[in-house]
Amino acid sequence: MLNKHMVNGTRWEALEDIAHKIQFDMLGVKQSDAYKFYLWERYKRSSRSERTKIVKEIREFYTYMAELEKSINMIGLLLFGPQHGSTIMRSSRVPGLPDWECLRSTVELFEKHCGLITEHAMGHLIAFANICIKLVDKEAVEEAFKLTCSTMINIPYGTLASD
Repeated sequence: MLNKHMVNGTRWEALEDIAHKIQFDMLGVKQSDAYKFYLWERYKRSSRSERTKIVKEIREFYTYMAELEKSINMIGLLLFGPQHGSTIMRSSRVPGLPDWECLRSTVELFEKHCGLITEHAMGHLIAFANICIKLVDKEAVEEAFKLTCSTMINIPYGTLASD
């Protein structure tokens, strides 16, 4: 989905468009849950010969989301310690407003070291905003991303990006 946005604008504009949609997702179904439902519906309606491919996509999606979740947890631990890391990274009510330039550069650093953020992972933008609110040291953030993502399992997530 991001590819069609990139034709008419920058990658960051595409991320901003998706981030604005997250507000609506919070009122109903999260993007990742909607995608799970979409995959399940495709599986149910598919012929037996198509199911192997669809199950592979489902497995890739769940693997990607699990790895992303582990990475966010590890980054929180490295930046904020075991007592506060998870709380800060998951909180939607950290006092303050993020500096948009900080948020942009944090997302870019994450993508540089950890791979592109798909539309299914946009819910984690709040973690990056919280990093900007709580931390100023860009070097510490980059080190946490490098250390975390250098040990991540490389997941072939291309199947979903082309849907």
